[in-house]
Amino acid sequence: MKHKCQKGFTLIELMIVVSMIGILAALGMASFNRYIYETKVQERDVTTQRIIDNFEKFARWDNSAQVGDGFSSTGGVFNQATYLVAGWTPTWTSCTNNNGGKCTGTADWDKPVWKALKFGLTRQGRTSYHARIWENVTWKRLVLLTMSDLDGDCAPSQWSGCADYIYYDIRFYKRQNRFYKTKRYYSRD
Repeated sequence: MKHKCQKGFTLIELMIVVSMIGILAALGMASFNRYIYETKVQERDVTTQRIIDNFEKFARWDNSAQVGDGFSSTGGVFNQATYLVAGWTPTWTSCTNNNGGKCTGTADWDKPVWKALKFGLTRQGRTSYHARIWENVTWKRLVLLTMSDLDGDCAPSQWSGCADYIYYDIRFYKRQNRFYKTKRYYSRD
C-alpha cells in the first residue's frame, strides 16, 4: 500500500501563529493609541502657544487704537474697573466625546478678547479656552485656561469634572519690558 504524504499544519502550529498575531496586534494597538493621544496633546499645545504668542505681540503694542473693539481706554490703558473676558470658547458643554472627542457647535471667536489677540479657529478642536486680559499702568496680564478631554473618557454631563485643565498666567511688565509666565497643569483623569 502506498503511504500518502499529508500536507498542512497541525492544530498546535495554527494556535501558536494565531496567538503570536494577537500579541503583536495588542502591542500595535497600544502604540497607536499612545500616538493618537500625543497628537491631540500637541494640537492643544500648538493652539495654546498661538494664543500666548499673540498676547506677547499685543502686550508690546500700544492698543489705544482698539477702543472700538470693546476696550474702555484712556491714553492706551484699559479702565482698571473693566477687563476683557471671553467665557469658555467653544462652550465646554459642546466638547464631549460624542463627536470623536471634538467640540461641536459654533464658537464665538468675535468676542473682544479673541479680537485683541487676533485669534480664532476655523475648525473645532478638542479643547475649550477661557481668556481674561487686564491692564494697568505697570503691566498687562493674560490669564488663559484650557480644558481638554484628550483621552475621551468623560461623559457629557461630567466633562468639567474629569477633563484636564491647564492654567497660564502671563504678565508683561512695561518698565522692564519683560514677561513672567506661570503654567499649572491639573489632571482630572
